[in-house]
Amino acid sequence: MIESHLGEPVTSPDSLLDLLSTIPEEKRRAVVEKLASAPREKLEKVYRESVSKRNRKNLWLIAEEFTRRGVPPEFRPSVYLEGKPRIPEDDILLHDLQWLGARYAKHRPLKKKFAGLFSHSRAFDWSARQLMKARLHQPWYYLKLLSLTGDQQIECIYLRGAPIRRRMEVIARLSEDALERLKIANRVNLRARAQTGDWKKTVERRHAVWRCGSMADWQPQRTAELYKALTGENMSRSLAGKLIGEVHRDYPDSKPKRTRTRRTRRATADKTVRTRQSIRSGKKGQKKPL
Repeated sequence: MIESHLGEPVTSPDSLLDLLSTIPEEKRRAVVEKLASAPREKLEKVYRESVSKRNRKNLWLIAEEFTRRGVPPEFRPSVYLEGKPRIPEDDILLHDLQWLGARYAKHRPLKKKFAGLFSHSRAFDWSARQLMKARLHQPWYYLKLLSLTGDQQIECIYLRGAPIRRRMEVIARLSEDALERLKIANRVNLRARAQTGDWKKTVERRHAVWRCGSMADWQPQRTAELYKALTGENMSRSLAGKLIGEVHRDYPDSKPKRTRTRRTRRATADKTVRTRQSIRSGKKGQKKPL
C-alpha cells in the first residue's frame, strides 16, 4: 500500500520515464490529438479514472495536456485519497517538473546540470534522470537544487516547502467556511442579486477569487492569472481588484490584517529634527514685510 509522503517518500519500483519510453510514437500522437479536442470537464473525468486505476502512463499524457492548457498540478484532480497518494510519489514529482519546465522556460536552477528541465523535451528526460537517479528525497532537497520560488511551489503538489504546505492546508480548511459566508452575504444583498441575476454563479466566482487571492497574497495580477488557470476564464487585473474588494466586503475575515509600524524613540527624534530644519529653512527663504 502506498503511504503518504508525510513519512518516508515512496519510490516506484519502475521509473515512469522508462514506462513512457515503451509507448509507440504513433499511439502517443493519436492520444495527444484526442486529448487536445476534449473539453476540460471530460479531461478531468478521464484523469480521475486514471488515478483510480493507477494508470501511470495515461496520467502523464493527460498531465501534459493540462500543462498545454495552462492548468498547474494544484488545479488538477487530486492524486491523493485521504492523504495518501494513489500513484508513486516520484511520479507526482515528475508531474511537477513537467509543469515547471513548460511554464518557466527561463528559470535558472542552482545546479546547471538541471537546466535541461527548463529547456526542451530531450534535455528534460536526461536532467530528470540525473535529478532522480538516487532515492526519492523530501521536497526541501529539490527546492534548494532548483531554486524554486513561493509562487512556483504553490502551483505544484510535491515540490512544496513546509511554509507553503501549511499555507495551502489552511486555504483548504477554510474553503467551506468561505463559501458559506459568501453565500450568506449574497443572499442578504438583495440589490446585488437583482443586478447579477444568477446569484449562485456570482458566489462561485467570488469563491474562486477568494481561493486564488489567498494563494496570491491578494495581488490582483497574480490573482487574475491563477483564476484563469483554475476556471479557464480570462480576468483583467482591474476586475480582479474589484472582485477582491467584494470578497473582503462579504467575508471580512479574509482581509489581511494591516501591520502597524512600531515607532521608536530614535525615529521620533529624527522626524522632529527634520521638521525643525524644514521650518528654519522656510523662514530663511521668507521676505520681511515692508
